[in-house]
Amino acid sequence: MKEAPALRSARFAGGIRTAAVVVLSAAWPWAPAAAQERAPEPVGTIPARAIAAGQSESFDLTPYFTDADGDALAYAATVSDAAVATVSVSANILTIAGVAPGTAVVAVFASDPGGLSATQRTEVTIEAPNRAPEPVGTIPGQSLAPGQWISISVSSYFSDPEGEAVSFSATTSNEAVATVAVSGDIVTITQTGAGTAMVVVAARDPAGLFVAQSIRVASGSVQAARDLARPGIEQPDAPQLPREPTGPSAAEEAGPPMPDAARARELDPLPPRLLTGFIEPTGYTLRRDRSQASAGYMGASPLAQVGAIGDVVPGIAQVSYGVTDDLTVTAGTGFVYYNVGAGGSDPFPYFAPKYRAYVDERVSVAVAGFAGMFLANETLTYYGGSVAVSIEAPNGLRVHAAGGMLGVSGTILGATLTDQAGVASLGGDILVMPRLGLAGEYRRVGFEDGTNIATAALRYFQGAIVGEAGLAYYLEDGAEIRPIVSVAYRF
Repeated sequence: MKEAPALRSARFAGGIRTAAVVVLSAAWPWAPAAAQERAPEPVGTIPARAIAAGQSESFDLTPYFTDADGDALAYAATVSDAAVATVSVSANILTIAGVAPGTAVVAVFASDPGGLSATQRTEVTIEAPNRAPEPVGTIPGQSLAPGQWISISVSSYFSDPEGEAVSFSATTSNEAVATVAVSGDIVTITQTGAGTAMVVVAARDPAGLFVAQSIRVASGSVQAARDLARPGIEQPDAPQLPREPTGPSAAEEAGPPMPDAARARELDPLPPRLLTGFIEPTGYTLRRDRSQASAGYMGASPLAQVGAIGDVVPGIAQVSYGVTDDLTVTAGTGFVYYNVGAGGSDPFPYFAPKYRAYVDERVSVAVAGFAGMFLANETLTYYGGSVAVSIEAPNGLRVHAAGGMLGVSGTILGATLTDQAGVASLGGDILVMPRLGLAGEYRRVGFEDGTNIATAALRYFQGAIVGEAGLAYYLEDGAEIRPIVSVAYRF
């Protein structure tokens, strides 16, 4: 029996629908794979960190993870040793807090909304907490006469527990008595007036923690120094530092003042003087390990009266160094212009040691030597020596007296020249204002047929710089006036 065409068509269509259902059913297990969620992935590595105990550090975690589906990630963290460090997460910010010195591993988890996650690990080292610098001993009290200054290397009076480099600063309680300047670890205290003051020196580490020591300063007179040492005398208050130190107290006692003999070894306002007359007119020397560089145009030279060398105008540059508190050595060179023959200018190197043989509360006595060469076409040798006495008088006045000998030996213009001359000087200086002083001197060169020279100069003191400007007047027939200009840098 044959089927009707309509029935065959219906039956064929139904077969197609059944086949489609079978194909779709067979494909269904693989259909969700095209839309499956992907897990987050780490990006790079989280750098290891070092944190001080008691400190914490926070940073953003988002740069260290990514999600291919663009899902927002949630973060969590754990630490391998909670006795070393603790961790906490707020949104995408991880905070690591140091508990005690040691090392721990921090695991960080980034999860998407479907619960898929990625992990990164980093190491954290907890270091001992930074501590403030500490004082070492005490900085001795200081006593300054008018115009005096002293430089102190303070690095040996402080130490840092972590061995970090420290920087130094200083303040004074009374600038009318003493000013203070700092260069590296060198603290320079300069007398500006009579009285007492407290200088506070602070040592600060790179994190800003600091400790301070105070230096008691007596300025202007011996009596002020003695008052500073007497019990029951009211001491000046230490100046306040800008923030409280975290280390030992900044008001620690600075110890007893320097004894008189040590006090007398402090720096002269302008030591040693440029070798104007090739004698040293003061009994003061540089302190140990201190230096001075100076240069000047010195019109008052006795070389013009020695032998037949003629008119000499010296310009000098020299460096002096304090080998000990009593021994200063000076080396320098200069030029001299002379008007014999065709005239000219030649170098003049020299060397001069100076030794202080006696010192007490007010008096200082020093012995100085001198040797140099005049390097012209034919070399001349100069030599000499002197004894100088300096006396500290009341009211800031100092009196200097010196006597010595200057000799010359050599050949010039074919003639042998050997001559010697006695040299004597008497002078003094006084501080008229905190930074200004007046100096004067009378000098006699050659006792039988000699030359008299008078000098007057104004001195300016500014920390480590001393300047001097004045005139030298030759008190002879055809008298003339010559300038004196010099500058010294003390360090």
